[in-house]
Amino acid sequence: MKKLVLASAMALASLGLLWTPALSAQAAEGGSGQVTLPPAEFNAYQTATTESNPQQKAAALESFLKTYPQSPVKKEVLDQLMDTYRQLGNLDQELSASSRLLQVDPNDLKAILYSVIIRKTQCAKAVSPSTGVASDPQPCEDAASLAQKGLTVPKPANVSEQDWKNETGVAYPLFHSAIALADTAAKKDFADAIKEVSAMGSKLDGLPEEAGALTATKESFAGISGKSAGSAASTADAQHEVARSSASRRWERCFV
Repeated sequence: MKKLVLASAMALASLGLLWTPALSAQAAEGGSGQVTLPPAEFNAYQTATTESNPQQKAAALESFLKTYPQSPVKKEVLDQLMDTYRQLGNLDQELSASSRLLQVDPNDLKAILYSVIIRKTQCAKAVSPSTGVASDPQPCEDAASLAQKGLTVPKPANVSEQDWKNETGVAYPLFHSAIALADTAAKKDFADAIKEVSAMGSKLDGLPEEAGALTATKESFAGISGKSAGSAASTADAQHEVARSSASRRWERCFV
């Protein structure tokens, strides 16, 4: 499962730049308008969001949230906090920030995606190399549940069709990948895993190397049904790598 953990970390590193929060003296509230903050609150917001040292920025953002728990810019602050903890490599705190963001906006695709990747990493660490079964299935099930949610999130009104296509083009293959891993590591449901791999393939661009890898993955899932679950874990590694590498290439084509 080391490849899966590494792939998840690489996905977090490359996908973080997809959503770059726009900062201004007036912060958007829910993307539908502008709000003017009281001077003290604005100064705290400006200080926290413009801090260049990640450790100090995280502390300042947390302090802002504690001082102004009902701030109209709470979502934007949590978004930056999530990215800051990712920059620091603190996945536990990143997951906490993303969970708090989802309490503010349950349909935030970025927070769902980051949560899915972290939960999927936790799932991978719990999988036995010999059996392919997770000793603790909860992270696997949590990742799959969030992924299912992410696949149904509607496009926000303030996001363009092209931007939504770019964002979901990265997120959807990884969501299907997380569901497939939970199918193999927690449920031993190889038939559904095959469906998820096929769904993942339909969301990819169909590059030759992806098509070949997906075909091999589906054949592998079909061949191991009722056999060693450890083989399923290795296959899950392969299909996740297909999704991860495709997401990175898609991001590069769209944003570089």
